[in-house]
Amino acid sequence: MNPFSDKEFLLQQYTAVKNDIASTCASLGRNPDTVRLVVVSKFQPDTKIRWLLEANQREFGESRAEEMEEKWEALLSSYPDTRLHYIGQIQSRKIKLIVKYCHMIHSLDRIDIAEKMAAECSRQNKSMECLIQINTGAEVQKGGIPPDSLSSFLEKCRMISPLIIKGIMCIPPVNEDPLPHFQLMQQLKNTFRLDELSMGMSNDYSKAISCGASILRIGNKIMGDRNEH
Repeated sequence: MNPFSDKEFLLQQYTAVKNDIASTCASLGRNPDTVRLVVVSKFQPDTKIRWLLEANQREFGESRAEEMEEKWEALLSSYPDTRLHYIGQIQSRKIKLIVKYCHMIHSLDRIDIAEKMAAECSRQNKSMECLIQINTGAEVQKGGIPPDSLSSFLEKCRMISPLIIKGIMCIPPVNEDPLPHFQLMQQLKNTFRLDELSMGMSNDYSKAISCGASILRIGNKIMGDRNEH
């Protein structure tokens, strides 16, 4: 039997991950402040999210617009300094909600979506920080552009205001060592002099930190199993 309450256990996991990030950074000579933790809260109840908000966690990742609206309308009213990250594939019909609630998009991979996103940002009188998703494993079931398309895609996206292209994101293939994928992403970030590098999840974030990740997307290791429905 778990000797902790659900809340105590979650906060223990959260603290352990934060401490592990800090110790990993220290071992690599990195300042822990250069690595941001985005807690992936998709498919998680608002009760768990609120516990983390009470612990001063302020960045969360979601991937479904309707779920985001359902959970975050009230949570953002209580914690207006929270930053939401959209980490799922972007559907045109969901753009209005994504722009309303999110501060950063991690999955930009189509020019037509970028243009629609920009138009909606203008309607809502806000800018949007964006990351371009790179499909490092050439997986047909995943979004993202090929690595060798980044130069031309980046050039086009930078012409689309009020989007602010901050960097790149990847999700390595599940059954492969993520390290070569992370190393490729680090090379791309440096080549194009980008600010943000979003990579690293519950099982591989230490390797991501070693390759210069600035944003980690960690869910299960903190939040536990998801209630996917």
